Amino acid sequence: MRVVPIILASCIGALAGLSACSPDKAGRILAPEQYGMTCVSATICLEDTGRKAQAEALYAQAARTVQAQLVPFKAPPRMLFCSTKACSAQFGEDHSQALTLGTYGILIREDGWHGYTLRHEMIHHLQAERFGIRATSYTLPKWYIEGMAYTLAGDPRQPLPRPELEDYREAYKAWIAAGNTWSQPPK
Repeated sequence: MRVVPIILASCIGALAGLSACSPDKAGRILAPEQYGMTCVSATICLEDTGRKAQAEALYAQAARTVQAQLVPFKAPPRMLFCSTKACSAQFGEDHSQALTLGTYGILIREDGWHGYTLRHEMIHHLQAERFGIRATSYTLPKWYIEGMAYTLAGDPRQPLPRPELEDYREAYKAWIAAGNTWSQPPK
């Protein structure tokens, strides 16, 4: 019978579709309690529960701002807050302050506890909800995806940490100035 290969192929396809992250990283974001985090609500998991009030305030402010600028979330994003490098390293080495896994979860690294970082990642969550995970990961132009997030998040860094990120932000601003709207991405 061919049921087992079909089920196995479906499971592998589903994991591959989550993101460019490895299935191990995806699993960690989907099951943070197994990696030392405590989920204090359906939307917030923490390494250090002593920072619960800070995480809740950052989350609430970012969610209000993003939804007021764009549209309400179909489902509020689940956010994991690391407080140490050891926690962040469990999700893979990366030089970014955060990581979004489609609509499945957002990791805020120990150096990413900033309103603009949360807004940026929530915009990626909203993009995945609105346009689909596949489009935001593979089809839509990088300048649009990242430029929108850096611009609308109000990231105050001038310039951004890498030159191409600044180029994406400027390309998005020029595209909007030409009369385009965020809700109709470029073809």
